[in-house]
Amino acid sequence: MVVREGTGPSARLVVLESDGTRKPLTITEYKELQAANEHVASRAGTVHIDGSPIASAPVSRSALGDEAIAKAGISIEPGIAALTGYNLYRSDDGGSSYSVIASPDSAATSFNDNTAPRNVEVFYYITAVYTGGEGLSSDTVSATIVDVFEGISNHETPEFRTAATNEGTIGMLNAFGGTPGFEWPLGTNQLFEGAVMVGIAPDQVSDGGRVIVAGAQNALDEDFSFTSNVDTVSFTADETIYRASYDDSNHPNGPQADDGPNAEIPLEVVQTSYSYTDADNSGYLIMKIQVVNTGGATLNDVLVGQYHDWDINAFASNTGEVVFDITQVAGENNDLPFEMEFARLFDATGPVPYIGAVPLSQNVFLSSWILDNASEVFPGGASPLSEANKYNYMLNRRATDPFGDPVGPADKSLVFGLGGGADGDATAGTGYTIAPGDTITTGVALVGGNDAADFIANGKAALQKWSDLGNDITVFAPIFTGIGDDLAGIPTEFSLDQNYPNPFNPTTTIKYGLKEASDVELTVYNMLGQKVRTLVSAQQNAGYQSIQWDGRNDNGSKVASGIYIYKLSANDFVSSRKLILMK
Repeated sequence: MVVREGTGPSARLVVLESDGTRKPLTITEYKELQAANEHVASRAGTVHIDGSPIASAPVSRSALGDEAIAKAGISIEPGIAALTGYNLYRSDDGGSSYSVIASPDSAATSFNDNTAPRNVEVFYYITAVYTGGEGLSSDTVSATIVDVFEGISNHETPEFRTAATNEGTIGMLNAFGGTPGFEWPLGTNQLFEGAVMVGIAPDQVSDGGRVIVAGAQNALDEDFSFTSNVDTVSFTADETIYRASYDDSNHPNGPQADDGPNAEIPLEVVQTSYSYTDADNSGYLIMKIQVVNTGGATLNDVLVGQYHDWDINAFASNTGEVVFDITQVAGENNDLPFEMEFARLFDATGPVPYIGAVPLSQNVFLSSWILDNASEVFPGGASPLSEANKYNYMLNRRATDPFGDPVGPADKSLVFGLGGGADGDATAGTGYTIAPGDTITTGVALVGGNDAADFIANGKAALQKWSDLGNDITVFAPIFTGIGDDLAGIPTEFSLDQNYPNPFNPTTTIKYGLKEASDVELTVYNMLGQKVRTLVSAQQNAGYQSIQWDGRNDNGSKVASGIYIYKLSANDFVSSRKLILMK
């Protein structure tokens, strides 16, 4: 019997002998059969014999004399051979010997090998089984099967130490207050809990953060399950890069929220984390979060974010703020400056260090909150960290005081979300759309700073590194009132803006415009007219400028609460405004 195996350039004719032997049909044998007016392909198409393409027609049985059969050296049985199944062979000794490990039927398109040895290279090939016998072997492929375990990847620079995991938690593996957390400075952990969150609706959020069960928050959600080990991409004196992946398959097994259970989301997260040791880039951890739609339907309104419960120094006196500054990255936004968002927390009794996050795949977050744990996280509060509120916190900014801390110093957390959109949009999107099999890429950086200016500098360095790594930055129109003028280029007149926030604690931003190069003095005075702090004393080029005041005097000591005057002198221009420091 002659059968046709394969399609296209790999198709071939195979002779199945009655004694069980099989061999490919040679061009000589094929021509001899053609001369005997015998078509030998099992279906129409082109096959290859001895490397040459041969146009063949469907089999048509015709009477062959004994002489023709003997001359061809093969036997031709009536009918077309029917495919009944496959034999899958495996070699565990480097390809020296093979044995059948499975014989699936003809409807099978895949097979899961659960018996292969681990951590050694194994080899496979497959054959087709017909009514007339077994076909020739396929090409050989190899694989090395490894065990996958939950794991944690440690990052350490001269400034900080932290970790990422393959189950969607940050700083620790499925624990509250674990190690290393986020140490800044080294040896001092400032993070109680950190988690990645992905949501598509208020009732569909997958994350590794805390969950409210029976009115208590004593457990982590543990929706994510590792699909790979934590793999080392690079580990040198200059950089550390790890990659891991996880999906939502543990969702049914983890604790079920009081406002759940949420439906599982068909996704896989591929997470790559980066840290660097040089002085300019040692103040941040980049987290590249890629979300793959593994389902058969389009995912809409996809939000990607994180939740961090920071306990900086004395946690009961923590506060925070969301600030905006101007940055510029070559090749982004037509090489023009653009607004950048910085969300940070600190200890109000001594704001060192500043720790928080900045967006990288887009210049501003879709939403960011300085959460008051008593009212906006813990059960019993006005707006606890339910599954629905996890989604809401990633989607919408707080209606009142969206960039500040309306409650004041207390136990705090940070939550933020990314939601796509397009360059130039007035908002940062309303969620990603991911078609089946497609992937979206998001990026954030966990950032620290030894003072307010250091935090801003490290955040900008993270954004530049993100671009240097070949990633895109989506730039949205300014969302912070008044910042749009700062992007316009050279002002037509001198100006001194009102500080923001005002009142403030512990830092505020002062912006001013210079229509020409000027000798600039920007000084803070108390109400008695005594100089408190010189913020700027230098010649500066024309353009928009900004500086932050941290509520300290020229000696580095914190000043008392109250009203202060800040005064700008630039060439012949003099202007002053009041600001209020509150504690």
